Amino acid sequence: MLSAGDELAVVTDRSVETILVRVDGAIESSRVLTLPFGARLRDALALITPKPQARMEALQLYRVSVAQRQKEMLEVSLRVLETAAFTARSATSEESSLRSQEAALVTRFIERARAVEPRGQVVLGDRSGALDMLLEDGDVLYIPERTSVVMVHGEVTLPNAIVYDRWSRVRDYVRLAGGPTQRSAYSRILLLRQDGTVEHNVNARPEPGDEILVLPKVGTRNVEVARGITQILYQIAIAAKVALDL
Repeated sequence: MLSAGDELAVVTDRSVETILVRVDGAIESSRVLTLPFGARLRDALALITPKPQARMEALQLYRVSVAQRQKEMLEVSLRVLETAAFTARSATSEESSLRSQEAALVTRFIERARAVEPRGQVVLGDRSGALDMLLEDGDVLYIPERTSVVMVHGEVTLPNAIVYDRWSRVRDYVRLAGGPTQRSAYSRILLLRQDGTVEHNVNARPEPGDEILVLPKVGTRNVEVARGITQILYQIAIAAKVALDL
């Protein structure tokens, strides 16, 4: 008989011998790979037949355990933000009223942030070392197709896909998207590379398929709250590629 509060764990009576890895994107081979336990990334790539338009150098890896950890880290940041927003003291009744309004806005922001699901992307970067990384059961490999556009979204006037130009920099693409809105912090522009790396440089040159994300401005006089919201905006932008508004 089980009682309230009991925990039940189901374990295997034998060691795991195989793992399943899903492959999506521009491939012609099987989309589900059955690999021996302990298989590495190079073993999976040897079984993949990419399409002619596949961009293998932009290979992406998504992992369930990484997504779960990103969710946990986000939750920790949200709890710190809650503490900073709801424990701030007010010297006057007018300041107290402003604090109350701010706390309501922070509460709605926290609710939206908790609904965000991280993607769990593993940054491969230079694949020379990544080829020997161990794969886990449930990993997803995504091979993007070659494209001729750069996505610009977030706090810009006209979020859009813009034709790639080898000479254009991040700031040029933001300008072609109508420029940043009044709610944007122009200093907080992220260049999200397809391989998972992130750059914070308006002079960087995007590659086809990259995304430019303009984050919103944090409008609060509470330094701790502003710092907490800024940190969470960066976490969500990197983990989910979303510019969450306030």
